[in-house]
Amino acid sequence: MRRSVILVAIIGMAFGGSFLARTIMTGHQSGRTGQDAEAGSSEHAGYRRIVSLAPSITEVLFELGLGERVVGVTDFCDYPPEASTRTKVGGCYDPNFEGILALRPDLVVLLRDQDQVKKYLDLAGLNVLVVDHRDISGILGSLSSVGEVCGVQSKALELTRDIRSRMERIEDRTRGLRQMTVMVSLGLDAESRTLENAYIAGKGVFYDEMIAMAGGVNVYDGNISYPVLSAESILRLNPAVIIDIIPDMDTKDLDEEKILKKWKGLPGLDAVHNGRVHVFRDDYVGIPGPRFILILEHMARVIYPEAGWE
Repeated sequence: MRRSVILVAIIGMAFGGSFLARTIMTGHQSGRTGQDAEAGSSEHAGYRRIVSLAPSITEVLFELGLGERVVGVTDFCDYPPEASTRTKVGGCYDPNFEGILALRPDLVVLLRDQDQVKKYLDLAGLNVLVVDHRDISGILGSLSSVGEVCGVQSKALELTRDIRSRMERIEDRTRGLRQMTVMVSLGLDAESRTLENAYIAGKGVFYDEMIAMAGGVNVYDGNISYPVLSAESILRLNPAVIIDIIPDMDTKDLDEEKILKKWKGLPGLDAVHNGRVHVFRDDYVGIPGPRFILILEHMARVIYPEAGWE
C-alpha cells in the first residue's frame, strides 16, 4: 500500500501540492524557526530519540547508522526491515501528535513541504530538522545535514563520496555515446487491457534529472511536470527507450508480461519495436531517498547496455 501511495504522490505533484502529491518530499534544507535543530552544533550531536516523518528520511537515518536512535516512524516506513519494528506515528501529513509527544523525542526530522506539521511541532517546543529530497542534490545534502546534527559526519561523508563516485562512473561510461531519447512512465491504468493514457516524467523533476545523469535525454520537452499522455501523443514522441516505474506490482494482479503486452499494443514505437521497454518494479524506485543511486545505475544500464557495465 505504501508503494502505491508514494507513486501516486509523484504523479500528483503536477496538480498543485495535493495531499498525495506532498507525500514524496524529503532532504537537505534545515530551517531556523523556534526549536529547529542547528546543523553543526556539537550540543545537538547527542540526539538519542529521533522521530522520522517520511520513508525517505527513515532510510537516511538508518543509512547513517542511526537506526538505534530512531524511536518513531510513519505508517509507511518499512525499509530497512528494522524500521517496521519502531513505533508508528501515523501518516506523513496527518501524524498522531500525541503519539509523537509520548515518545519524548529530542529530534523530529520532517520534509520541507510538511509546513503544517512543523507548525504544530514548533508549538510543542520540539527540536525539528527540515529536509528536502525533491532532487539529487537535496538527497545528498540531507545525508550531510543529518550527519552533522547527529554527530556522524564521517559516515555521512563516506556515503556521499561513495554515491558521487558511482555517479561519476556512470558519467564516464556514457560520455560520448549517442544520446537516446527516454520516456519514464509513472502510472498505467492497471484495469485497462490496452495503453490509453500514461503519466510520464516531465522536465525538471526527479526522474528527468536521472535521465540526464544516465546520459539520455527526456523525450518530453514540454513545461508540465507530470503530463498525462494519450497513446497517440506517445506515438508522436516516439521514445527510443521506455522505463515504466511500477513499484507496487506485487500488491496488484500485475506481472511484467501484462505491462509489456500493453506497450506492444503500440508497435509503431521505436522502443517497442526494438524491445527496449523496461519495467522497474523494486520498492525503492518510487522513493527519492539515498537508494536513488540504484535507480540511476539501473537506468544507465538499460539506456546504454553497450557501455560495458560489469
